[in-house]
Amino acid sequence: MFRILQQRSKLEKLIEGLKDLEHLEHLDEAIKCSLQILMLLENALTDCLPLLSLKMGNQDPQTCEFLQKLVHHQVFLGFQSCFIALDNICATIPGRTKKSVLVNRMVMFFNKALDYLQTFGNLQAEITEAQDHRRLHNKCAKIEKGEYAMNEYLGRALSAIVSHLEWQVGKPHHSEILEGILFSILKQTGRLLSDAIFSEHIANSTNPGHITQETAPFKPTIAKPESRYIVQILRAALGSVERKELVAKVLASDRKHLDHLKRINSLAPSSSFTRDLVSNKMRLIQSTLTKFAVGQDDLASLELPIPPVEEGNFSIETVNKEELYSSVWLIEEVWALIGWEKIVEED
Repeated sequence: MFRILQQRSKLEKLIEGLKDLEHLEHLDEAIKCSLQILMLLENALTDCLPLLSLKMGNQDPQTCEFLQKLVHHQVFLGFQSCFIALDNICATIPGRTKKSVLVNRMVMFFNKALDYLQTFGNLQAEITEAQDHRRLHNKCAKIEKGEYAMNEYLGRALSAIVSHLEWQVGKPHHSEILEGILFSILKQTGRLLSDAIFSEHIANSTNPGHITQETAPFKPTIAKPESRYIVQILRAALGSVERKELVAKVLASDRKHLDHLKRINSLAPSSSFTRDLVSNKMRLIQSTLTKFAVGQDDLASLELPIPPVEEGNFSIETVNKEELYSSVWLIEEVWALIGWEKIVEED
């Protein structure tokens, strides 16, 4: 957690430098620092895998509190730091020529975080099955109730990203990130819908027309555990008329539609043009979901951002253990022994 806080603090200082046109040398450093934050967040989720069986409640409140601060707060705040940095990077002409690296990595991080929810659910299902098996042989075995902490806090973080970031109309990089995020959410949602209806992901079927396999098991009566988090994230993104309208306008902010933005912003929300825009974008969202659920490849859909051809100087190496007795070593060792609850509370 300390490394994430350290990089966020560093990024804030670099952003201040970007506001001064005489300090554009901070541009590449700001991009590198943002990429470093995203990598640290991904590593943090990986490091938390041993805690995936932890449930909220009285089982281990201190560890649950730590997970909340790391997985819920730091994932959102770290992503938000990169989002704000990107706004400042794109405020300069040189920055706009380099933004694709950061845009792509931000979307890929969100996509991987959704994959973690699937991984957590699959592993937790195996744990539950093993516990049920033990209870059959031991009637005194304790039944642990409650929500899995990792799933709950990661679901909250991803919901906060889509609902609490200041998405703005007229910024193509906002459009690219939001479209990539919605693409990732709908991809996971389509898989879950297909599984709930057909007991398999028929979009991956090798049969003609993606028809189901004859040997598919009987449809489960309960949706997979990750479904509740996908619905939570979808609701955060599209759960109201106002949210749908904002999403439609932001998605229309790509470079192909920039000429229409002044007209979009000048119209009242009830105007026919705005209603048509929202309707068109919602149909695109619906067709994307259908494509991922049943495999109709000819349907129009949202897209992921185009990966940069060459990342050049922005490749980030895996973070290694700090050199023994360095200043960072000292801070990490002391905070590990004393704790950092007070620092995190004031963040």
